[in-house]
Amino acid sequence: MAVKRRIDPADGKEYTLKQIRDWYSDTYTEVEILSYWRDTCVPVNGSTSKPIMTTKQQSDAKAKPQSGITKGKKATNKNQAATSAATKEKKAEKKQAPKWVVSLRNKFAWCSLDPESKELVPYPRKQSMLLEASFKAGEAEATIMVQPRAMEHGLIATVRFNHPKPGEHTQCTMSGSGQRDVRRAYEKGQIDFGDGRVFDVPTDAFASFGRMAWVSVEPVQGILQPYSRENALLIERSYHLREATSNVIVILPSGTQLRVTVRFDFTHGKHTQSTGTGLRSVSRIVSGSVASQGIDLPLYRRPDDGTSDALRYRLESTEGYGGHQLERVGSLNVPESVFMEESNLGVDAFSSVKLMEVALSEMGFRTDQLNAVADCMKEEPMRQAANTCLREYKKDSEVTLLRLIDEIIGDWVKAGIIPKPKPSLDVRAPNYEASGIFQAVAVHNGKLKFKCQMMKEAIIYFDGCWKLNTVDATDSWCFSMPDTTSDLPPYGEWTANASLEGASGSTPEPATVEEYPHVDSKLRNINDSSVDFPQITAALFVEWDSDSETLRGLLSSLRGGGKSLMLTKVAAAGLWRTVMQGC
Repeated sequence: MAVKRRIDPADGKEYTLKQIRDWYSDTYTEVEILSYWRDTCVPVNGSTSKPIMTTKQQSDAKAKPQSGITKGKKATNKNQAATSAATKEKKAEKKQAPKWVVSLRNKFAWCSLDPESKELVPYPRKQSMLLEASFKAGEAEATIMVQPRAMEHGLIATVRFNHPKPGEHTQCTMSGSGQRDVRRAYEKGQIDFGDGRVFDVPTDAFASFGRMAWVSVEPVQGILQPYSRENALLIERSYHLREATSNVIVILPSGTQLRVTVRFDFTHGKHTQSTGTGLRSVSRIVSGSVASQGIDLPLYRRPDDGTSDALRYRLESTEGYGGHQLERVGSLNVPESVFMEESNLGVDAFSSVKLMEVALSEMGFRTDQLNAVADCMKEEPMRQAANTCLREYKKDSEVTLLRLIDEIIGDWVKAGIIPKPKPSLDVRAPNYEASGIFQAVAVHNGKLKFKCQMMKEAIIYFDGCWKLNTVDATDSWCFSMPDTTSDLPPYGEWTANASLEGASGSTPEPATVEEYPHVDSKLRNINDSSVDFPQITAALFVEWDSDSETLRGLLSSLRGGGKSLMLTKVAAAGLWRTVMQGC
C-alpha cells in the first residue's frame, strides 16, 4: 500500500505528496520532488490520505477547497485558485526554516582548493563526471582540461587519486607544478580538506550518472525496436564524443547481421539510422531515474503524399527542411529494462581531451600530424595561439573548437603575422576568356596584379591606368578604366579597346568589374598563387618547404589546378600544442 504521508526533514512535520509538491514546485522539477519524497522524506506508519488538521484548519479547508494542477504547466502558489490551509500553515512556518537541499542520493561533486585564495573551486559537471568515472573504474589518475590563469603549463592537468593517501587527491599541471588539493563529495553537502578547512558544496556542483536508452521505430509497422545494450553503449559513447556517426551491427530475428549507421543531429535531436537503402527515426531517451512502467514516446506518421516515405512512422513531430508537422497516431512504451546506466560508459566518453581529439579528426586533422606541423612553426604565431586560448578558455571553458581556430587566425591577422585577405574581383565580359574570378597574385608597377582563377591567362594590371587582358601580357589590353590611379581596380564598366571589333564591325560591349562577395568572411585558406602566400609561409614556419611531407600535408588541391594552404590546420596545430604542452 502506498505511503500517504511522510515527514519532511526540513521542519520535521508530516505532509502528503501534494503538499510537498505545492511547496517545492516553484524551485524544483517534478523528478527532483518525487526523488526527494521517495528517498529523503520519512514514511509515517499507518498513515492515512489526509493530514492531521486543527479545527480552524479544517474550517479553512472547507471554505477554500484545493484545486488541481493547471493544465499545461505546473501549479504554483500564484496560479492556484486555492491552497489547503495545511499547506498555508506549512509555508508560514517554513519561511524561517533553512532552504531545502536537493536529495543527494547517488550524487557526487569534485572540488579543488585554490592554493592562493584558499577558496573552494568546484569542477564543472563534465569534469566531475570524468573524475567520478575514472575513480570508480579504479584508475590511478585522470587527465582534465582546466581554465588557466597563465599559459606556462598548458590547459591540461592531472588529478591523482588517493594521493598522497586514501581519500585525498591532488591536481597538478603537465609540468608537475601548480599542485592543489582535490576532494570528492558523495551524497553529502560538505567537503573537509583538513586543518579545519570545511566547505559547503554548492547544490549546482553536484552531478549524477543518468540512465538512457537508444531506440528506433520500424517505419512500416510502427514497432519500437530498442538497440541492444552493447550497441546502445557504443552509440552513446560516440554521442558523448560528438562524433558525426556511429556504426553498429544489428542482428535480425532471422540471424542475419545488418550493418547500420546512426547519424547524430546535435542541434535538433532528430537522429536517424540508415542501412544504405532504408532510413528510420532514432531517439535518445535520458532520465535521472526510470519508473518500473518505463517511459512513453509519442508516435507520428507521415502523410500519404505519394512518395516512397508515405505513411512511414517517425519519432519526431516534424520532418524535412520546412519542418512539416506530422500527425500523432499514438505512443510507444520504452520498457525500464531497456535503459542502461551512464556510468557503464568508458572513461574516454567523458574526457574533454578525447572530445577535442575526436573533433579534430572529424575535421580531418590527426593529432600526430598536428604535432609534426607544430614542430615546424615559429615561436611568435605559437605564442599568439597560446594567448588566444588563454583568453577564450577564461571566458568560456566550453568554447567550441571551430571558434577557437577562427579566433587564432583572426588574432594572427590583427597582430600582422599574416596579412588581411586581398579582395577578389568578379569580372563579366563579352569575351568569355576575360570572365571569371580574379585574385591578387603579384605586384606590377607598384600595384597588385590579378589573375583569373579559371582561365589562368587573363590578368588585370596597372600601367598608366587599370587594364584587363585575356593573356598574361602587360604590353596589350582588351578592356581598361582610363584615368584611374587607385590602389585597387575600380568597380564598374570598363571600356573595350577600340582595336577590338565585333562580328558586325562594331566595338564590343564593356566589361563589368565588381567585388566578389565572399560567403564567409573568415580567412581559412590561402592559394599558393596568391601574392600573400610567400609572406604568410615565412611568418608561420621556420622554413617553408613544399616538398616536406609534413608541410605538404597542409596543401589541398584546387579545382582547375594549384594548391591552397589550409590555415585552419595550421591554427589547429598551434591550438593542440598549446593545450597539451603550453607555450
